Amino acid sequence: QLEMFKTLATYTAVALNNAEAYEKLNVAMLEVEKLSIVANNAENTVVICNPDGELIWANNAFTRTFGYTLEEFKKERGKTIFEVSDNPNIKQVLIECIEKRTGVSYESQNRMRNNEERWFQSSLSPVFKENNELRNIIIIDSDITERKIAELELAHKNKEITASITYAKRI
Repeated sequence: QLEMFKTLATYTAVALNNAEAYEKLNVAMLEVEKLSIVANNAENTVVICNPDGELIWANNAFTRTFGYTLEEFKKERGKTIFEVSDNPNIKQVLIECIEKRTGVSYESQNRMRNNEERWFQSSLSPVFKENNELRNIIIIDSDITERKIAELELAHKNKEITASITYAKRI
């Protein structure tokens, strides 16, 4: 009978450990679900790249903004950030991001599927594993087209005003 109690105690301990593990897994799954809801319903595009710079995931805003699913985008424009970025310094930006282990931002113009040109502020953030090995690169793009148009209009008006003042001084 003692053996039966030992076996029962062992099974009970295993069951309790499994219950604790199950509870932790449920909590983790709820957190993942929350993050998924945020990422997929955000206005900004979110893209995840592997350590080689290959685009491996994009949120729904990416498809709405660019007019492509990620797979269509990769077939037409390229598979890596180096192929698809319109930033001529993207390699250096990415190296800086990884070496400094911090986010880096830049602005660039991108072409949509309908050939419309739009301006974006892109934020690159490295994600590292526990052993400090690069796991992913997260890219968040914010559409800043309206701001860039306003900046260009303001620069044009300033140029006109400066030209008028220069002309007025000569009269």
